[in-house]
Amino acid sequence: MIRPKMPANNSNDILKYSGMAFEMAAFIGVGLFLGIQIDRWLKLNQPYGTLIFGVLFLVAYFVKLIRSLSRKS
Repeated sequence: MIRPKMPANNSNDILKYSGMAFEMAAFIGVGLFLGIQIDRWLKLNQPYGTLIFGVLFLVAYFVKLIRSLSRKS
């Protein structure tokens, strides 16, 4: 059975995209952590800080991702 030859940079792509996934998780985690701390500090009954910081850090990650991908093209 003849197997098709895989491109040599396949492992580099896997590492790049898995790194992006961990970076995204870290961004969201930091945003949620800061939001929870703000909610505790302001003694809020509803998690407004968590929601705001979580979404803010998610948007910041996507802006960073779009900029880095457009720079490499």
